[in-house]
Amino acid sequence: MLEVDLEYLFRDFKKDKKVSIVRAEERDSIIQQNVTYHQLSLMADPTEKHAIEAFVIEITPGGEKGDIEYGHTGMELGVILEGEGALNYGTRTYELKQGDSVSFPSDIPHILKNTGKGVLKSIWVITPPRMFFKKKW
Repeated sequence: MLEVDLEYLFRDFKKDKKVSIVRAEERDSIIQQNVTYHQLSLMADPTEKHAIEAFVIEITPGGEKGDIEYGHTGMELGVILEGEGALNYGTRTYELKQGDSVSFPSDIPHILKNTGKGVLKSIWVITPPRMFFKKKW
């Protein structure tokens, strides 16, 4: 057997990957009822095996995002930056506050609701992408 370092053979493939940057001043935002989504990632090919979509979510007091009747394929990860909220996930409710993170399979119906007096601000990452922002890199 040859003593060949595979890392050496494939080093050029690891050097040239596309990097996506969303500049703060160029970030798109979408407002849907009481929820504002601020773009954090540009869409590559949404069918790519490891494609993600990331955004900052701001929910006004009493507002919510999600659907209590339907889930969707994939996973979600959220980090609460400011405020207080509740994640209704299936038949359970999880209280969330600043600094908490939550991750879950998104095929169960779920709603993130602002239960505090101020804006609930979080970073949210989903896979596969839901295509909130259509701009591609």
